[in-house]
Amino acid sequence: AADKIIVTCNRDKKTVAKKYFIDENKIHIIPNYVNIDIFKPIINIEKQNGSIIFVGRLVRQKNLFNLLKSVEKVEQINELKIIGEGHLLEKLISISQNMKTKVTFLGRIPNDKLSSVIQQSDIFILPSLYEGMPKTLLEAMSCGMPCIGANSEGIKEIIKNKENGILCEH
Repeated sequence: AADKIIVTCNRDKKTVAKKYFIDENKIHIIPNYVNIDIFKPIINIEKQNGSIIFVGRLVRQKNLFNLLKSVEKVEQINELKIIGEGHLLEKLISISQNMKTKVTFLGRIPNDKLSSVIQQSDIFILPSLYEGMPKTLLEAMSCGMPCIGANSEGIKEIIKNKENGILCEH
C-alpha cells in the first residue's frame, strides 16, 4: 500500500520486488551514508605492518572461519585484528589459539574511535557470504584503506575489482 519503498542496495530492491510482488518503480535505493568528519584519512598514523582488520558481527554470514584459514596461508600477514561481537566469539578464539598468525579480538569499539583503529592496519577485509550495503566497508574506504572483499552480493556493488579494491572468492 506504500507509495514508495526505500532500501540501501540493488539486491534488497530485487528481493523486495520479488517477495512482495511490488513494482520496482516504487522501490528506491538510498545507499548507507558515512560520516566523513569521522571516517577520513589520518595523515602520519603509525601502521602495524603486516596487519589486516575486519569489523563486523561475529556470525556465520561474515565467513570468519574461512578468513582464519586464509590468513594462515599468507606469510606477509603478521596479525589479523577482529573488531566486533557475536555468538561465534568463543569458537573463533579457540581456533585462533592454534594458529601461527596472531589474531587479536578487539571487541566493540566506539564509532568515534573506529577510524583511527582501522587505519593502524595495512588492509581492511570483509569476507562475508552476503551483505546489504556494508557500512563498515564504506567507512574503511572513506578512510582511504586498501580493501579486500568477497565477491558476494552487496560487496560487489561497492568494490569494482582492481579499481577501488580487490574482490576474492569465498
